[in-house]
Parts: sequence; structure tokens; C-alpha cells
Amino acid sequence: MFAQSLARAVYSRRRILILDDTFSGLDAESEDGIFTRLLGKRGLLRQLGVTVLLATHAAHRLSYADHIIALTAQGTISEQGTFPELMNSGGYVAALAARHKLEDERSDERPPSARHAKDSDDAHETASEELVRPLGDIQVYKYYFAAVGWFNTAIFFALIMSFAFFSRFPGKMELPTVARFGR
Repeated sequence: MFAQSLARAVYSRRRILILDDTFSGLDAESEDGIFTRLLGKRGLLRQLGVTVLLATHAAHRLSYADHIIALTAQGTISEQGTFPELMNSGGYVAALAARHKLEDERSDERPPSARHAKDSDDAHETASEELVRPLGDIQVYKYYFAAVGWFNTAIFFALIMSFAFFSRFPGKMELPTVARFGR
């Protein structure tokens, strides 16, 4: 639904596009790809000259904005300007960007070699678990059949077997070849 709505908005080629926290429901990889292709420094909307009003909580996207307006909880403007201006002012946007940077550093506290080794071990363990994973459990099927009802399940299987039999029956029946010689 999101992709269709965003595609329609871009395809309409309006001069102003208002997006309200559009990317919040996406995973990081999808968000990055769509944002870069549409709103990035060489994005499609910039090339078309579309003015985009983006309401967002994504601090890591503020550097892409031409003009930022930060609102208070009461809806009044607390500060506005370009990203470099607001970063130098030491206000809300600078604090938000600093907090975002701090959170990124905390998530990357492990050195890359330790992260790689742990990821490699996790992948190996997952692969090992997949090899010994049971392919089916009769208890699951019992639960499903009990939920549907045993009588309905029996009828279902009887109909499936009848369908299989009757769909193949006419093809297997061959008429004997009669050869006539002479008169």
C-alpha cells in the first residue's frame, strides 16, 4: 500500500508533495533505498524540482533537507534554518543529531572483527539447526484436523482422492485396437 501511494504521488508530478512520517514502517534497507532515490542529493524529486514537506522523526535524514523547521510539543516553531546553521546553533536539532550519533556509536561498540566472528558463528549455528530441524510434526496436523473437525477432514480427503482418481481415469482407459483383414 505504501509503495503504491508513494508511486502515485511521484507520478502525479505535483509541485508540492507532503509526506507525513512516510518511511517509519519500512526496514532500514528499504527506507535507505527509497529515500536516496527519491529525496537524496540526486534524487528524482530534486531533479523534477518538487518541493517536499517531510514530517519525520528520523534524525539521520536531517542533513538532506534544504530547510528544517523544528516544532515544540505545543506546535510552535522552536528553531528553523539549514542543517549546518542549526548544528552550529547548539539547539534542539544539534542535540537530536548528537543523540542519534551517540546511539549509532553504542550499537557499534564491538570491533568489526568481533562482530564478524559472532555473525559467522550465528550463521553456522543456524545452518546446523536447519539440518536437524524436523520436517513435520504430527501434533500440528492433529491440531489442524481437530480444529476443522474430524468428519470434515475425512470428507476432504475422500473428495481429494476421488478427484485424483477421476481426473486420471479417462486418460488411462484405452480402447482396444481392432484390426480387420479382408472383407
